[in-house]
Amino acid sequence: MQFSTAGGHVAGAVLLAAVVAWLVCSVSSNTRVGCGVRHLQRPRRIIGGQASLPHSWPWMTHIKLGYSGDPCAGSCGGSLIAPQWVLTAAHCLYTAKTCSSHRKWKLSEISVYLGLHDTDNLASAVHRRVKRTIPFPRYDNSAHDYDVALLQLSAAVRYREEVSHVCLAEESTEINDGDQCLVIGRGTVNVWPKFPTKILREAVVDFLSAVSCRNQTLHLSESITDNMLCAAGKGRDACTGDSGGPLMYQVTAGHWSVWKQIGVVSWGVGCAHSRYPGVYTSIPKFYNWIIRETNLIPDCSGFGCDQYCSQPDPRFPPVCHCKLGYTLQPDHKSCEDIDECSLDHGCTDICINQPGRYACACHPNRTLSNDLHTCSDSRQFICPKPHAPLYGFSSCDRPRYKMASSCEMKCLTSGFIMNGNSISVCGEHGVWTPPVATCEDIDECSDNNGGCESECYNYPGGFSCGCQRSGFALQTDGRSCADISPPVFTKCPSSFTVSTNLGCSYATIRLGQVNFSDNVEARLTYASHTQDVVNVTLGSHTVLYVARDEAGNTAECSFQITVLDLEKPQIKNCPTHVHKFADTNWQKIHVTWDNIEFHDNSGNYTMVNNAPVDNMFAIGRHNILYEVTDSSGNFAQCGFKVIVKVRNCPILPTPANGHLVCDSWFLGHFCEVHCNTGFKRVSAATYVCGIGGKWLPSNTGPECTSK
Repeated sequence: MQFSTAGGHVAGAVLLAAVVAWLVCSVSSNTRVGCGVRHLQRPRRIIGGQASLPHSWPWMTHIKLGYSGDPCAGSCGGSLIAPQWVLTAAHCLYTAKTCSSHRKWKLSEISVYLGLHDTDNLASAVHRRVKRTIPFPRYDNSAHDYDVALLQLSAAVRYREEVSHVCLAEESTEINDGDQCLVIGRGTVNVWPKFPTKILREAVVDFLSAVSCRNQTLHLSESITDNMLCAAGKGRDACTGDSGGPLMYQVTAGHWSVWKQIGVVSWGVGCAHSRYPGVYTSIPKFYNWIIRETNLIPDCSGFGCDQYCSQPDPRFPPVCHCKLGYTLQPDHKSCEDIDECSLDHGCTDICINQPGRYACACHPNRTLSNDLHTCSDSRQFICPKPHAPLYGFSSCDRPRYKMASSCEMKCLTSGFIMNGNSISVCGEHGVWTPPVATCEDIDECSDNNGGCESECYNYPGGFSCGCQRSGFALQTDGRSCADISPPVFTKCPSSFTVSTNLGCSYATIRLGQVNFSDNVEARLTYASHTQDVVNVTLGSHTVLYVARDEAGNTAECSFQITVLDLEKPQIKNCPTHVHKFADTNWQKIHVTWDNIEFHDNSGNYTMVNNAPVDNMFAIGRHNILYEVTDSSGNFAQCGFKVIVKVRNCPILPTPANGHLVCDSWFLGHFCEVHCNTGFKRVSAATYVCGIGGKWLPSNTGPECTSK
């Protein structure tokens, strides 16, 4: 017990002829509790934004990636969601795609700074290494979807004004298009040139749901998934270097205004483009995964309050309270006694400090007045002003508390019960009789667990229910718990493309194993393919697995298998060249060849050729082409020549005693027979050779005989 005096010196034994007056102290106005609370509340309105006040966003983290001098080094933003956990974008765990060595950052290459306003002053910040990185299991570094990750710090941080955590938007959170949000970061502040800022900046942007972002902007609809949301303002946007930072909105929780994180800066097309708003990962879509991985389901059981804990609304985290006469410390959990005697206590003689309270006392032969502060020499006994019961109030019949004055005590709410007589009377010796009653808290949890299905947490004047099991949440009745956490596929194959088996219209594929987990028992309720090895036909096929837990929560694992036909059609009996003599018709003749066979592994093909329908060919050389094409565009050709010619005429012998005069015609040759003088013909005068290669009227040579 400590003593201090005002207006005099106390020597020897001191007779405390006084009664104690207990005074109440409330939590100082600059001490806030819970998540999402800013310690600088002046409103301030990244591209198009303004510089933030120093330490006005205590959950903002600066994530340094790579070592100094590394051309691939960079930085990202993040948000502190628990003493040892930081939320950021999954793509921040990898070097930039433009880097010569595109890879995942090592843990030793990642540093996290908290309580930092200016990156030129890293020494003043709280620094932590990273113990573990947890990207969302389905994140694909080649795409933008599922772009969220958790960083487990090497050691927990201690909360203070410059460092505290942000609230997260739950799965049931609903925000309307056009509602104002706020994004913070240290990215570039101009579209061009792109120079990052060293000072933390903030910008107000308008919320846009995934559906509206697909329908009302120039983003490709297939690029905006249900795991995303959009936000932008006129000339205001997140930009290069802001990745991983928080998109927040302000809500009212009890008497406090708190900030909740609704998104994580993910990607965009340019910066501050009016028709290409910035794209963010939606926190409500990943809330249950975040809570499960970090074990952050907030309730009073493990929150660590020093004295009292309350959670009237399970949608908001617990809040610690202190007894009257104590003040909540910057860690928002521990309580410390207020030494009222070191403050302006108002006692004229003696101030006595005790845990949670203080009292004024008088020097010997002096009496404490009913203002409970002033001592006088009067020997008239009056009763001190009765202090209102803790969690109650008093109502007295007289303004001065002389003998026979009476006061009635009442408790604040039905959550307290009166201990003692509610009416006290001032006695002749300045003492209230019976002693002033007190208000004691009713422990509702002691009666049938307060009606709570799982956990019951008692606090002064009331109680709240909670859920002990991970993944369970309190229902709207405020009593029962239900499993809200769906199963998670920890192993789900990615989509892939294969070609058909040789000579077949299908591909034989081993699907592999899918794995899933859940906070309770779950089982696989649907599988589009039940065999491990399957024959998949040409085309694109969706493989789907559905897991369901006991509460009916479901999760899906789906991927595409695309089977391509890369095999050309097969041709058999393709001729080389076809030769034919025109023996009977000098215009066209009928030409045939062996049957050409066609085959394709798909069983679906078309064949075209340029051969005459009737296979009638004129004399000359003809190029014939057969082309076979399957349904996948693979083709094969068979080409050859059809050569139709006439037979050569044999040499007609020259007659003895004569000569031949020969010439050509379009189907062969002809010759006239001339005999020498004194000789005459004994054969035809003219010989003709046509397409048959024979001389007419005879192959026998002409003759000349003497007259």
